[in-house]
Amino acid sequence: MLLSGPPGVGKTQLAASVFQDPAMGVDLRLWVRAESRTSVVAAFAEAADRVQVPVPDDADDDKKVAAFLNWLSTTERIWLVVFDNVSDPAQLAGLWPTGPGRVLITTYRQDAALVIGNGVSQVRLGVFTPEEAQGYIERRIQDATRNGLHTASNVLDEADGLANDLGFLPVALAQAVSVVLYQVIRCSDYRVDFAHRANSLSELFPERLPADEYERTVATTWSLAMEQANTHLPNGLASRMVQLAAATNPAGAPEAVFLAEPSLAFLSAASQPSSPESEVSAAQVRSALRDLHSLSLLEHQPIPLAIVRMHTLTQRAVNESTTASMSETAVLALADSLSVIWPAQQRENLASLLANTEHLIAEFDDVLWKDGAHDVLFTAGISMLETGMVAAAIRHFEWLSKLSRDRLGHLHPDTVVGRSDLARAYKDAGKLAEAIEVLRQLEADYKRQLTQTNNADFLRVQGNLATCYQELGQTSTAIPMLENIAKVLPNLLGKNHPDVIATRNNLAAAFLRSGQSERAVPLLEGILKEQEDRLGKEEPTVIDARNNLAGALLGSGAVAQAVELFEQSVADESVRGSAHPRSLAARSNLGHAYLKSGMIRSAVRLLRNVLEDMENFLGSDHPSTLNTRNTLAGAYFTLGDVNHGIRLMEDNLKRQEEVLGKKHPNTLGTRHNLAGAHLTKQHVALAVKLFTQSLADMEEVFGEGHPRCAEERKNLAYAKSLLGPSGIV
Repeated sequence: MLLSGPPGVGKTQLAASVFQDPAMGVDLRLWVRAESRTSVVAAFAEAADRVQVPVPDDADDDKKVAAFLNWLSTTERIWLVVFDNVSDPAQLAGLWPTGPGRVLITTYRQDAALVIGNGVSQVRLGVFTPEEAQGYIERRIQDATRNGLHTASNVLDEADGLANDLGFLPVALAQAVSVVLYQVIRCSDYRVDFAHRANSLSELFPERLPADEYERTVATTWSLAMEQANTHLPNGLASRMVQLAAATNPAGAPEAVFLAEPSLAFLSAASQPSSPESEVSAAQVRSALRDLHSLSLLEHQPIPLAIVRMHTLTQRAVNESTTASMSETAVLALADSLSVIWPAQQRENLASLLANTEHLIAEFDDVLWKDGAHDVLFTAGISMLETGMVAAAIRHFEWLSKLSRDRLGHLHPDTVVGRSDLARAYKDAGKLAEAIEVLRQLEADYKRQLTQTNNADFLRVQGNLATCYQELGQTSTAIPMLENIAKVLPNLLGKNHPDVIATRNNLAAAFLRSGQSERAVPLLEGILKEQEDRLGKEEPTVIDARNNLAGALLGSGAVAQAVELFEQSVADESVRGSAHPRSLAARSNLGHAYLKSGMIRSAVRLLRNVLEDMENFLGSDHPSTLNTRNTLAGAYFTLGDVNHGIRLMEDNLKRQEEVLGKKHPNTLGTRHNLAGAHLTKQHVALAVKLFTQSLADMEEVFGEGHPRCAEERKNLAYAKSLLGPSGIV
């Protein structure tokens, strides 16, 4: 039988219990420390002497071993041989006993069964479950108390937290409990010591204290595996690979992190001297991950999502043996790689990407701020915004902005970006007053520093400020600001710069909001023509320009033209595949255009299909999914299926309140539409309740004098007029 698993999970202890069990009914027991072929040969030679196998007086160890193996195969006595801690099964070829007995093998090698052969049964051991770990701590301490050992009061405080800190590893738990008992402290006290990174593993898990017969402490238990790794992987690659893995979240990181260019560059630096031939390829990295997995230094899960995990104590052991400069280089390579892979990995691995970023912030904060704020800090926050995690994005950018101001200064480029992103997060959450306050402060800081205000960064801030005024309906303020920026910014950045194009798009949107479609449409037509002439018709920025123009035409009443442009966008985006977010958005826009054009049944069919795909590929609470669900509900209203529309919109309102917040502009719009739907079904009391809440929230967000508030006030008054004197219809 083969017992395999990472170091420290209790393989040797389980083998020892079998070895000592009288019920095994064996006549001869032999325990062999099997780290090397030499140690096995020495053990077998000594056993040959003890059982008095007949050999010539001048026989060397090899002849004694051959005689002993022959004796095991022919004796009628029942025997048990334990090979403990086999580091390389291939080295023991020709030393496997046969005959009327049993062989039990323990190894950290995950591939041992492949090397030994198919005839061996295998049991894989792992860490405790959380319940097993806590139960083990309680049982050890209760046994000590029953045996008369004095323990601290409330000794089990935070026992569950201690188990989690130690990654539920049996050897770590055994040694930690020994320290708790020896020092007469509580589990919570040990957690405090463990949290201090200055305390080494050898201090936290001292060798002098017994720990359920574990021979090796956490500080040394992976050393043999690491020695094996260095013999398997050339040019120091093993060391670099584990250093990179030691910086990841213990819960795992996408395999793509290790295959990204910054990681490959870090791993290639292990080869000296550097040359094109020494560059590490993606195929070599995957092979190295499998080797390290087989040696239990990390876990490489290739399917269904390729994930790499390293136990938290393995990480600590690696980091303790790594120089500060090398650790810093590994952390930066990991952070760079997260930024590089983020766009492609966001849909499937967002939780892991965010968790790894949070881990870097918690464990390697100084490294991330060595040369300003690292890009991954901004990437994480923007990703939260793009996926609808608005509240989390606000918390992140509030933290990032404050830290940037404190460490870098008010107008450091990273501080400016962080404060601008915070304003964007506030804006996306519907907190327009907060967004405007941040941008006004930033504008004032610039004005104090600049001798003239034709600075591109200053104009970007003003552009963001103008869009907030636009959202508030203050287009008379927003339009002059945007017109000035659109005039000056091309001279600084060039007419084709993305910020210049974005400013012109924002100006067109402000024209539309103010009812000046005759100014908005020509502006957007000009942008589209310029982009098509420069880039062709199928570039992403060109498709964006076409969608913007189509939306403006739809809003101005030119529905047929809008439908034609949206259909063209759907055709262009289809090359990305039906699951791509841009393809889904294009189909949703077309469904909305069909609805506006009176093609109600076509709109419902298309929007139902798009909604199903969005829920499958983007998630039920993604901002695009929420918008499409609302559009579909509106289509049902238009079709006359009000009950179906109400059910869909009620579900969406609940989701929007949880994801976006109760006062987000989109949430306010849904609540308003839902109130109107209930009014058409004569659910007057419910409509009054919804209109009342909607009006209060609108006044808080937009101000009492905003046109939307005035309109909602009329809706509420009308709904109340339908109630009788007693408050019922």
